[in-house]
Amino acid sequence: MIYIISGLLILLLIGAFLPNIYATGIPIEPQTIFGRLDDTKVSKQSIKTGETMTISGNITSMTPKNLTGWFMIQSAPGPIGRLEIENDSAKMMINIPAFSRIPYSLTIKALQPGIYHLSPLLHIIETNRIFSISTDSNLEPVITVRGNPICSHGFVSIIKVDDGSSACVTPDTANILVERGWSHLP
Repeated sequence: MIYIISGLLILLLIGAFLPNIYATGIPIEPQTIFGRLDDTKVSKQSIKTGETMTISGNITSMTPKNLTGWFMIQSAPGPIGRLEIENDSAKMMINIPAFSRIPYSLTIKALQPGIYHLSPLLHIIETNRIFSISTDSNLEPVITVRGNPICSHGFVSIIKVDDGSSACVTPDTANILVERGWSHLP
C-alpha cells in the first residue's frame, strides 16, 4: 500500500513539473498556434525605388482570446531597411477578435534595388509570438525593385564591388570602403 501511494505521489510531482522541463533549451510541451496570415498578395511585381506597393491578405485568429499586434515586413535578402511600411503607426496596430478572419493591407515603400521575397509578420503583444504567412496555402510574394538606392538622413549609398549590391552607410564609412577598393559611390 505504501508503494502504491508513493508511486502516485511521484507521478503527481512529475506531472506538475513536466510542462516546465526543457531539453536542450527547447520546451517539450507542444507550441500553441495562435494564428496565421493567409491569402497574401502584392499589388505590383516590379517597382522603382521610392515607389510604393500594397501587400494584403487576411489575418486568421485561432485563439479564444482577443489579441493586439503590429505589422513588420521581413525581406530576403535582408538586411532591414531595404523596404519600409508607409502606413502610419496607428493603422499598423491591429485589434484581432477571437476566432476571426480579418483583412489587412500594408503600403510598402522600396528603398533599395534588388529582388525580394516578402514576408509580412504580425507581432502579437499578449503572447510575444508572431503570425506569419501560412505555409499551407501561400508562397512568399517576390518583387523586383529597380533604381537608385534611397538612404535615410545622415547616410550615403555605396555599391559593393564584388556583387554590385547597394548599401547605406555613414559618409565616413563610405570613404573608408572606397579607399580600400571594396565599394564605389553610385
